[in-house]
Amino acid sequence: MIKLIVIGILGLALLIPTAFVQEIIHERQSYSQEVVQEIQRQWANRQILAGPVWSVPVSATDSELATAKPITKKYLNLAPKTLSIQGTVEPQTLKRGIYETAVYSSQWVLTGVIPKPDIAGGGRSFVPDTPSMLSFGISDLRGIEGNVAIQVDGISYEVEPGSMVPEVHESGFHVPLTQLDISQTTEIPFTISFRLRGSDRVRILPLGATTEASIQSPWQDPKFTGAFLPLKRHVDEKGFQATWHIAELNRNLPKSWISGDLQLNPTDTEFGVDFLSPIDHYRKAIRSAKYAILTIGLTFLMLFLVETVGGKPIHPIQYGMVGFAICLFYLLLVSLSEHTAFNTAYLISALSVILTITFYSLTLFKNRLLSVVLGTVLALSYGFVFVTLQSQDYALLIGSLGLTIALIITMVLTRNVNWYAASETA
Repeated sequence: MIKLIVIGILGLALLIPTAFVQEIIHERQSYSQEVVQEIQRQWANRQILAGPVWSVPVSATDSELATAKPITKKYLNLAPKTLSIQGTVEPQTLKRGIYETAVYSSQWVLTGVIPKPDIAGGGRSFVPDTPSMLSFGISDLRGIEGNVAIQVDGISYEVEPGSMVPEVHESGFHVPLTQLDISQTTEIPFTISFRLRGSDRVRILPLGATTEASIQSPWQDPKFTGAFLPLKRHVDEKGFQATWHIAELNRNLPKSWISGDLQLNPTDTEFGVDFLSPIDHYRKAIRSAKYAILTIGLTFLMLFLVETVGGKPIHPIQYGMVGFAICLFYLLLVSLSEHTAFNTAYLISALSVILTITFYSLTLFKNRLLSVVLGTVLALSYGFVFVTLQSQDYALLIGSLGLTIALIITMVLTRNVNWYAASETA
């Protein structure tokens, strides 16, 4: 009983170096994220596309003029009646040292129609001789490649930096529609095309009363995120193609509003796609380290059964050597996974520890069969953890079943052991 207590305390003590290993993994993961963020800042950050919005200058109301507060220029902002977005995203992987992240270049074409402005009632009127503006939002303007081609009502315009609708998009570009006659306009068709760089993710704000969006890319691991999932999607080894259709009643956004009066949060209706890395080895290494107590416990149980039932005395220091070898597995795993695929790193680390403990046990047991059994137990333990890591959705179920099976096997193997006699012999 004293020996069993000592072994239990030793097993718990080995969780301390395991905690240090987990801290090292977290530190490496944090440094990796810093490098990735630096790459993204230099290339272009995650992009959000929003708009366009037609801003028509209007006069202030009598109540606004009666106040002592300074009057800011007012616009009637109109969202598109129909909006079609076509995007082709070409991702690539940028590396710095041993770290890498997904970035992309993309081509976008937006077409649609914005209805004629109407300010019936409200005490406002259109301001003559002041051009209206068409604004489009891009979260990181550094990602724009080349020129932006824009046509409004069949006329080409040169874009200028800055958004005229800060309540919808803080950054972007706008076009003064100097050749557009509002009084003769029923609705304005537009076409916008440009190339855009970004990192890791692209999202779209569906401002149109009816918004249709299509994104295609050779990336094989997309994650569709945001308020809307694709109506249609197809993902295979050649990449993915996804199509969204958002109707007017699907999003809580008005057709028009006076500047400064929009109280909603438009970002609540964003949708898009994340370009996931196929393997997050730090996350998997952290998850595997959480199973350290399981591997240590099963190994110590095997050693204790051999010592008690087989009459092979094992010193606590020898238990400690085996336990430290198991702890070394997690350090090997994270260091190797930074340079090779996670599955390969896992196999190399597991084989290294299994062979080390198996050969070491030959001097403890003086019996090849028992050493082979111990190696098999270790192999099953690491195999069990590996299977659990591959299935995150069923990890709890697999873990529970694995522990139950291990307990049943232990009870079956020790069902005929006379523990009183074994304790007296010891």
